[in-house]
Amino acid sequence: SSRHEPKGPTHYSPSQGIKEKESAKDLTKDELIKLGQNAQAEYDYEACEGYYRRALEISGNDPAPALCLLELYVDYLAAYEKAVELADNLPSVVKANDKVKVLCALAAAHSGRIDSALEYIKRIVLPAASEVYRLSVKHFIQKGDPDRASSLLSELASFEQVELRPEIEKMTKDIRSLRAKRLEPMEQEMILDWRQGRTEDSLKLADRILSLSPDNSAAQRIRYEFNKQQREEKVNQLLQLADEARMNNDFSREADLLNKALAGGANADRLAKRLEYVLNEAKRHK
Repeated sequence: SSRHEPKGPTHYSPSQGIKEKESAKDLTKDELIKLGQNAQAEYDYEACEGYYRRALEISGNDPAPALCLLELYVDYLAAYEKAVELADNLPSVVKANDKVKVLCALAAAHSGRIDSALEYIKRIVLPAASEVYRLSVKHFIQKGDPDRASSLLSELASFEQVELRPEIEKMTKDIRSLRAKRLEPMEQEMILDWRQGRTEDSLKLADRILSLSPDNSAAQRIRYEFNKQQREEKVNQLLQLADEARMNNDFSREADLLNKALAGGANADRLAKRLEYVLNEAKRHK
């Protein structure tokens, strides 16, 4: 939706319009703009457009008539295609004006020309530019492109406009949902690899998923299971070496290996008595 709803029903006054057009021939740019503003205040948008267009024809590089006409199209009439066409034909000096750029960008964004809209507002920090980013984020969420939506959402948030916070929160959730949905096939493949013993493949997918979505619980679980498995294997290895040390009556080495196994997460209750016996034996054999 446009920043302002159209201000009222369009109505025309033909006889008045003809009289005004006759007298408009010798009017200055400023007089034409004033007449346009008066017509706009009366909701006579056809007469208003005529005055602004006439002012534009004689304005040279002054951006004022272009601004009036763009505001009429974008903010009042939601005539975005007309605004885009106007923007294409403006002198480059006029298009260099920041307020003109923002209105051109809004027209482009509303008519789905997002890349063109973003090009217009590069390096512009006017508060009105935030609307272009808002429309662009919405566009890419609808297109199912969470990456572009996310980078533009950062730009939108940088304007720090309090009234935008609820929508920014909603957009953040929408982007998260899109990412989660996009990752589902990868998640399923990762889980299948894990269950069928293709640990390395599963871990690669888990890492890839976590790089795209650090909070992904399925990938976190695979990582946790793998780390747990690694710890258990290490503990079993240490206990095996401790058994070998026992067979060689090397009690101090056995005690050292048991302590390492305990530090690695071995069952303390199961090993407590054994460790106590081994420490006593180590002392006895010193």
